[in-house]
Parts: sequence; structure tokens; C-alpha cells
Amino acid sequence: MADYVQPTLLDMPEIVMNHIFSYLDVKSIT
Repeated sequence: MADYVQPTLLDMPEIVMNHIFSYLDVKSIT
């Protein structure tokens, strides 16, 4: 899994950050 996440973070940090913030937002609301 780490081998897949690492390149993803380097290739599209904006998308990853957006996904992380979205996840945190959902966790906060729930």
C-alpha cells in the first residue's frame, strides 16, 4: 500500500490533500 501512496502524493499532492481534508471533514461531521 505504501508503494502506491508514495508516488501518488508526489504526483498529485493537491488531489491527495483534498481527499484528506474531505475525509477529516466527514469524520468531524459524523
